[in-house]
Amino acid sequence: MTGRPCAPSLLDRPATTPAQVITDLHETRVQNEPAAALLGRAPEPRGPATGFAYRWFTDRSSRATYPPEDHPHHSRVFVADLHAVAARRSHDTEVGIHTG
Repeated sequence: MTGRPCAPSLLDRPATTPAQVITDLHETRVQNEPAAALLGRAPEPRGPATGFAYRWFTDRSSRATYPPEDHPHHSRVFVADLHAVAARRSHDTEVGIHTG
């Protein structure tokens, strides 16, 4: 696994602690079983649907774990995150695929 040294220790915590590592595009790179049970199993890494922020706007069922009254707030946060990623990685074609 690549990434920061803290990632393995987070994922090695007791089986009752959900943990996952995501990218700036909200793609889950790795998750433990409690995180999968709580948030759902991360999709296979293919295309923009691997990013939770992308799915938030394209698949309403992805919002099910969040209270409906919180959806507008989360939508604004995801838009801000995606704008920041697009600004940081303006020449990265992967960002364009996710933000289309």
